[in-house]
Amino acid sequence: MKLSATNSINFKGYDAVPLKNLYMLNYSTPSQKDIMEDLQEIGKKEGFGVYLEQENKLYDKLGYFQAGITQYKWSQDNKMIINNGSETEVLLPNNTSSKYNNLGQILGIHTKAAKTIFDGGNVFLGKKDDGENFLIIGETVLNATSANVRYEKPVIEDDFEKMLKELMSPISLKNSEFEIEIVNEGTGEKSFGTINYNSDEALNRIAKDFNVKKENICVLPQVDYHIDLFIRPIGYPYVLVNDIETAEELETSIFGDLIDGKAKEDKKIQTEKAIKALEEAGFIPIKVPGVFREKRCINFMNAIVNKHPDGTISYITGSSQNGRKKYEALEKEFDRILKSKVPNLRNIYHIGKKMSEKNPSCNQIMEDLFYRQGGLHCLVCEEPDFNKLA
Repeated sequence: MKLSATNSINFKGYDAVPLKNLYMLNYSTPSQKDIMEDLQEIGKKEGFGVYLEQENKLYDKLGYFQAGITQYKWSQDNKMIINNGSETEVLLPNNTSSKYNNLGQILGIHTKAAKTIFDGGNVFLGKKDDGENFLIIGETVLNATSANVRYEKPVIEDDFEKMLKELMSPISLKNSEFEIEIVNEGTGEKSFGTINYNSDEALNRIAKDFNVKKENICVLPQVDYHIDLFIRPIGYPYVLVNDIETAEELETSIFGDLIDGKAKEDKKIQTEKAIKALEEAGFIPIKVPGVFREKRCINFMNAIVNKHPDGTISYITGSSQNGRKKYEALEKEFDRILKSKVPNLRNIYHIGKKMSEKNPSCNQIMEDLFYRQGGLHCLVCEEPDFNKLA
């Protein structure tokens, strides 16, 4: 696929934005502390801040470290900082616990509880060339919201956790009912109820929450748990998509024959469906090999993107160095292919290179993030600099 010249690619959307700040949520291990330090060094070069949100305060110094804190740390998943056209606000998913909704209060900006059930790693918000917003979501966002549209308020959080686990796998909307235990919050009385899917009303709610027209919502098959594990928008209309076949060829050449062939074949089929859905919505997919090995222990798709005033971008993701020596070749090959396909690319940063103290076969980013089925994009809540987007 041939891209146009650098200056003709116009990066406008939140999917590729000038970053103002990144916010991490809690930390409990020395490796997370080092990852934050890596991000702060990049922030000094790129012009954005990096802060730790913990105990209802923000910290910019790494000296603050409280051992034993094991709270949820995937900051991107439980909130998004968006601009609704008139003001900046923190948008919280419909099922978010109150213990994760303090950032708006800390920053002094409005916090809004969405009617959409979403994880921030399963949505990408951006702008088209005509100025209209677009939204790319994984189908579990639609499914979970569809199942919830009959309620003005969600059932208690524990019940939704059960429901969402069921919804993590792709569900045909032809299966229009979901049975769940419902608890009366006033009396504590339990009963069983049937939740009917209503995808049309769900799309209306999603459109309203994200200030986007319903026809500008692109729903992707759930190739992975979240879409940020296999795609990365880099500015409308371009979207990086993991090239499973090329990644498999690279892995085979380095590691020998791979296992779990059927699972990979299923993902290939789902990825092709995702590519088709993107193309039908007006996007241009760019295939790059970015996800490797079982359990996604190396994932270069899960990345932070910072836009510069001249339209170029910097790509920030995890590293494969200082683990097994063979891993390093994957990082170098990814960089080579990314540079060849994205002419607007100014910088590539790989962080978390320090050797893991617990596992000498991997580095810190692999140990602390990827083996837990997450990534760098999952670890931070991005605050765009909306003034620079105006």
